[in-house]
Amino acid sequence: MRYSVEIELEEDAPCSCGMCPWVGPASELAEIKGCSLTPGDPSPAGRCPACDSLAYVADRKSTPEVPESATDAATREHDAAMQADLASALQVVLDLSTAHMPGSSPPWGDLRVVEHEHGYVVFVSSEPQGREPQWATKVLALARKHDCLLVNFDQDGEELPEHLPMWNWDADTYEVSIPDTSGKGSAYRSYGTFKTRAEAIAFAQREFGADIFGKIDAITVRRSEC
Repeated sequence: MRYSVEIELEEDAPCSCGMCPWVGPASELAEIKGCSLTPGDPSPAGRCPACDSLAYVADRKSTPEVPESATDAATREHDAAMQADLASALQVVLDLSTAHMPGSSPPWGDLRVVEHEHGYVVFVSSEPQGREPQWATKVLALARKHDCLLVNFDQDGEELPEHLPMWNWDADTYEVSIPDTSGKGSAYRSYGTFKTRAEAIAFAQREFGADIFGKIDAITVRRSEC
């Protein structure tokens, strides 16, 4: 059964297409001529001048939602991917206070380090490579555990006393080191920094034997400037 309906609209009534992004006044709509509607469907105002689909009065709450175009969908997916990449990039840096360093210029061993205005950036390899100073062992282990590619030591960085050792730079500390014969980096290889000379000597004797200090030039215990 077919019905005929006459639609009266003000010429400047705002309308929008049900299939494409077109919006405009009712005066620009084309005649519907014929269409199929089911009970509950909103009444169309005319046909879209851009795509010939049914258009509706724009302020109707029942106006069908304009479907997302393939271009819009691709743009949305691209933006989501960029946000995911950005989130991933922001998570690869372990940001720490310089209080997690034993001094303003600690031994770095074979680590790749870049100094900046407020501290240092340390590049983290997936596995230990070369000589890594003992004081940084736990820091590097934490960075690798969380897939961090960099450690940023900054004077305003995070303090994690529950997870990592911290140093009071105003206190005197002692460093255990032995001559490095590998020809790489420093002339000495650091084996740790300690609060007292007694702690340093005890560590050296425990690690290298009780008579270690009887071996000429085998080891030194020196005060570090922290």
